Amino acid sequence: MAQATAERAEEALSYLTPEERPIFQRCFRLLAEAHSELDTHPLRDGFDADEFLYYFGDVFGLEEAWSRLEESVHRRLQDVVNQWTALIEALDDSRTASFASRLRVERHRLRVQLLLDTLTVSNATAATLLSSPDGVASQCSICKDQLAQPEHTIVQLPCHPTHLFHRDCVQPWVEDNLNCPICRVEIELPPASDSDSDSDSDSEPDV
Repeated sequence: MAQATAERAEEALSYLTPEERPIFQRCFRLLAEAHSELDTHPLRDGFDADEFLYYFGDVFGLEEAWSRLEESVHRRLQDVVNQWTALIEALDDSRTASFASRLRVERHRLRVQLLLDTLTVSNATAATLLSSPDGVASQCSICKDQLAQPEHTIVQLPCHPTHLFHRDCVQPWVEDNLNCPICRVEIELPPASDSDSDSDSDSEPDV
C-alpha cells in the first residue's frame, strides 16, 4: 500500500510546474519517511509531538500553495496526502497501543519481582522449615525438584508458611496467575508507583 501511494505521489507531482514541485516533493518525502520510521521500528512508541510536527509540519503549511493550483491538480495531491495520513495514523495507533501494552507487562513483572524480593527466605530459614514435622514438602510443587539446592533461591508465599517454591519456578507462575500454585489464594501485589498509576490502573497484565 505504501509503495502504491509513493507511486501515486510521483504521478501527482508530474502535474506541477517546476516552481510548484519542490514544496510538495518535500511534503511527500517527509510523509514517506514518517511511514518508514513506524514501519521499520515495530517496537517503538507512536510519534511524540516533536516528531509529529517534524513530519506533518509541511502539510499544515500548504494552504497558500493549494490556493494556486487548478482544482484537478489540487485533488490529486490532496488524495496523496490523505492516503499517506491514513497509513501513518494506522501505524501510529498500532505502535502506541503495542508499546503501552508491553510497558504494562513490564511494570507488572517489576511489581511481582519486588514482591518476591520481600518473600525470599534465607537458606537457614528454609533448612529449618524443611526439617520441621509440619508437613512442609521437600519438593518444589512446580518443578518437583528438591527445594534445598544451593543454586536456587526459595520463596515463601504469604498464604501459608509451608508454601515454599523455587523463585525461578514461582515467579513466572505469579506473573501469569497472581495466585498460589498450591491453594490458589490470590496474591496481592505492592501498589504501583505514582509514575505508573496513570497507565497501569489494573494489576493484571495485558498478555
